[in-house]
Amino acid sequence: MSNIQVDEDMELLALMVEDGESAPPVYRTTNYWELLGNKLMPELNRHGLKDFRRRRRSPLGSFAGVDLKPLPPHIDLFDYRLLNNRYTVRIPEYERWLERVGLAISRKFPLRSGNKSAAGSYQKIALDRAEHFGAKFGAKPLSTAGGSSVGNPEWEFEAFGNLYTIDFIVKYLTYAYASQFIDFAGVKVFIELGSGAGRQAELLHKFYPDMSILLFDIPPQLYVCEQYLKKVFPGEVINYRETRDYRSLPKPQPGKIYMFGNWQFPLLEGHHADLFWNSGSFPEMEPNVVANYLSYVNKVANTVFIQGALDGKHLAKRKGAGGVLAATTFDDYRKGLPGFEEVDGSPSIHALGQEGLSGLDRYCDSFWRSKKQ
Repeated sequence: MSNIQVDEDMELLALMVEDGESAPPVYRTTNYWELLGNKLMPELNRHGLKDFRRRRRSPLGSFAGVDLKPLPPHIDLFDYRLLNNRYTVRIPEYERWLERVGLAISRKFPLRSGNKSAAGSYQKIALDRAEHFGAKFGAKPLSTAGGSSVGNPEWEFEAFGNLYTIDFIVKYLTYAYASQFIDFAGVKVFIELGSGAGRQAELLHKFYPDMSILLFDIPPQLYVCEQYLKKVFPGEVINYRETRDYRSLPKPQPGKIYMFGNWQFPLLEGHHADLFWNSGSFPEMEPNVVANYLSYVNKVANTVFIQGALDGKHLAKRKGAGGVLAATTFDDYRKGLPGFEEVDGSPSIHALGQEGLSGLDRYCDSFWRSKKQ
């Protein structure tokens, strides 16, 4: 395992943020992500992306930007308001200090657990499930490709001669689910809105290197994604500095990964995509924002994958607080995709076997096919 860092480009980050802030209102950061972005930007300005995949208590974790080793049962001092409040957060490195003290106390006074090796158990469960669902749904075997050490993940493990993280296997299981309904070998143009840290694109590019991949997201997520993928796939990423000048979308080149701000989504007008993909970010938007994106998807895509919360994300108590201002549910997808039939909707497959969780934010994987086919 090697310590490979991504390249820093703070001017690019500033450019993306500036462009995003000047975008039409329907494309600006929604309430849910504005709060998280206000935490992430100061972190990126202070620490950049060095070792970003091993940062605990980081907003990077909100879009699968970290890969952490499971901690043994321990006292979590962050649960105590006396220690974790608006005053203590101003102390430099307080989060790292608070976590270390909590672990030190737990070593002195260990908590009981029936599982002494959480990491080993998680690894076995995830690998077993990947092999099972991959074979069941006709996906390429997990052994076809592995993850990357770029960004220095805290925890990765070896199997089939490759390195994996739990998140890579999560992305594999999502791909495996969709493989029931579409032959990915025939997907020439793949569009993802809400690409996060770029891990789904990484997996698909490794499995299907001739696929054209178009990624759309808000900054600073777009920045993290671009810097990561450029390091993993040198010379194969069409960067945002180039695409921001597009006034129309050229025919996508096979094997290239394109980076776009979410406000560039109208470039898709009049084009064609074999598969549109949204994994978990629609529930973090308000229904009118989702309806705008789907108005383009409805005209452009042949097939659609959506992973969404059945009842929507939790509502914010007020604007600026955590949550969404209005919940987006599966009824909103049905309204936004009148040209599609819903082929399937099933509880999302988790790497550790947690399907069918109860609660308002329980997630469902769904696949949709254009009625024109």
